[in-house]
Amino acid sequence: MSPGHLLYYFGTKERLLLEALRASEADLTLERSRIVGSSADPRSALVAFLELYLPTGRGDPRWTLWTALWDLTGADEDARRAQAEMDEAWERDLRAIVLAGCEQQIFVVEAIDDFVTVCTSLLDGLSIRVVTGEPGMDRDEALRLGLAFCRTALATTA
Repeated sequence: MSPGHLLYYFGTKERLLLEALRASEADLTLERSRIVGSSADPRSALVAFLELYLPTGRGDPRWTLWTALWDLTGADEDARRAQAEMDEAWERDLRAIVLAGCEQQIFVVEAIDDFVTVCTSLLDGLSIRVVTGEPGMDRDEALRLGLAFCRTALATTA
């Protein structure tokens, strides 16, 4: 498709970016739903959530879209709203996993919302390091650090 056709259908490059990221996130929403639905084992669900959240490696296409979106959010209200909607979906699903673990007395956390905010912020930071190819930081290391945080913050052996 030519650049002219893309602009005809999407109006702006920013709109094209948003729609590409929304399509990517729609696929992941289905997988997250499956993970949350498997909360009979919250430890495994938490590991699967982190594995899904983190980039596959340097240059991961989904995370490349996310970094481009973040670049827009300061000046573009539609981009900011889209980011908030997608972030809230991830946070809602993480909260559901942690709540299931607390109800089963597997996890212990006093402030679930605080945990979710800190955890997703940590995962975002680790993801940026992975996707930009920071030396010493790959997907496995990001997963190790994310799980270590969760073990400590949730008082668990996940």
